[in-house]
Amino acid sequence: MKAVERCERGSHSRGPRLEINLGPIRAAEAVERFGDRVFEVLHNSPEDLSVIKGITPERALAIRESFCAVASIANIDSWLRHVGLGKADARRVREAYGDDAARVVRETRVGWPTRCTGSAF
Repeated sequence: MKAVERCERGSHSRGPRLEINLGPIRAAEAVERFGDRVFEVLHNSPEDLSVIKGITPERALAIRESFCAVASIANIDSWLRHVGLGKADARRVREAYGDDAARVVRETRVGWPTRCTGSAF
């Protein structure tokens, strides 16, 4: 069931809800049909989603685009948390630098995490 929830939300349960245009019914169908491969299908072969009633090839591509955007945000947040930032600081860094957040942190990492505590961002 967790895969359905992740597929449906595309994000952690806290913070802004990021939709991937799949919905709970079609998310359940995708998980039932593709099992553990569901995220691989969403990323690498979205056209396979067209076998699910109500998903056209165009909608499948839109689902892939939104899934990739959500996955990118999750990857950046995860990496920022891994290098020592708390949830709130990681979110602020990602919001400030977007897709460049990981690069900026890597390049300016001397003195971390002490430089990033409090309201530095």
